[in-house]
Amino acid sequence: MSDPKQHHFLAQVYLKFFEIPNRPGFVYLYQRSKEVVYTNITKAARENNLYTFIDEEGNRNTTYETVFSRLEGETAPILDRLNDTKGTMSITVEDAGMLSLFVAFQAVRTPAYIQSVQEA
Repeated sequence: MSDPKQHHFLAQVYLKFFEIPNRPGFVYLYQRSKEVVYTNITKAARENNLYTFIDEEGNRNTTYETVFSRLEGETAPILDRLNDTKGTMSITVEDAGMLSLFVAFQAVRTPAYIQSVQEA
């Protein structure tokens, strides 16, 4: 299997909660000084090789993207349950830990944050 090249800095599992009601799979895209458009979730909030790095052997490494993908997969059912709840609910300690990890990584996986670290 080939390495992923398109890396989402805003998880698709999260983006789906903002779907346009009459356009499943699409979200509105807002950019400063530009007209609002809609775009497919698979094309939103992504950059080529955002988390790819060159390892000690000179090979391209996409480990971070794999980790983020796994985290999103484990978090998706928890987010779905929270989103579908009509009343009071509780979550397990494990679910709370997974959500905390998801939110923490979301804060540091954006292009702006990565650039600020590189410039530091």
